[in-house]
Amino acid sequence: MCHGSLQGRRQKVLLALVFLLRSAALGHCQLPPLDLNSYCQFPLSVGVGCQSLTSPVTYPARSPYTFFDLGLSLRWPLPPMPVLQVTIRAGSMRFDSQSQCAR
Repeated sequence: MCHGSLQGRRQKVLLALVFLLRSAALGHCQLPPLDLNSYCQFPLSVGVGCQSLTSPVTYPARSPYTFFDLGLSLRWPLPPMPVLQVTIRAGSMRFDSQSQCAR
């Protein structure tokens, strides 16, 4: 291996890195950051959700059942820091089985 070619590669890599750093410093393509706390304000958020779920793995296959989840959530952002939100969640989950097998 020739010593001159290794030194030449190092100089080219160093020159490329200097070029990239200088060009990145000159770029003004980014806008000032948005203050999302003033853009997305709300006094209270209410959420409702319902879903049907699949049977647990330990439950016998092909057994008749109903598995249902219903939930409600309330979120209240704290005025000085709206990113932090007090959250209250309540819900009900129902599992009804018509299976005759006893475990």
